[in-house]
Amino acid sequence: MYEVFAQYRTEITYTIVTVFVLLIVQFLLKKAAHRVGKRSEINFTRTRLMFQYINLLILFIAVSF
Repeated sequence: MYEVFAQYRTEITYTIVTVFVLLIVQFLLKKAAHRVGKRSEINFTRTRLMFQYINLLILFIAVSF
């Protein structure tokens, strides 16, 4: 098991960093969408739809890596 970890250590590290960066980007985009929804007085359902679009965008970005 240690040999596998030693062999693929850089790939595992890159994957972990990428996942954390994508989670942070997703969090920031959701906060921004929530603020836009509040300022523009968009109802909660449309804000949730924006959240789903953000999740889809993050998924496409993650798959493209």
